[in-house]
Amino acid sequence: MRITIDIDGKGRKEKLKLIMAFYNLKYLGGRVYVRKSASRGYHVKAHGFKIPFEKTIPLRLYLGDDENRVSLENKEKKPKNVLWTVKGGLEAGEWRNDVWEVLQEY
Repeated sequence: MRITIDIDGKGRKEKLKLIMAFYNLKYLGGRVYVRKSASRGYHVKAHGFKIPFEKTIPLRLYLGDDENRVSLENKEKKPKNVLWTVKGGLEAGEWRNDVWEVLQEY
């Protein structure tokens, strides 16, 4: 199972959420990648977790995932774990396995 987190905003609080999500997911044994989002924030994805989607929701919320995104994913027929590469004509950054490189992009 893959875990994805969308952090909206690029202030100090959001940077701290990004760092916290990155290192906590690494600690839990995931292969973790981060990037700048297409508009204003950060994306985190982690691979290698053997838990069902429903069990990832509390962890994602704890690590700063956008609450509206999580709420929409819980509705039927909504895509799950999607992080858009292009949104509103803007393109997201490249996936990196170094959180500090991504933080330098803003």
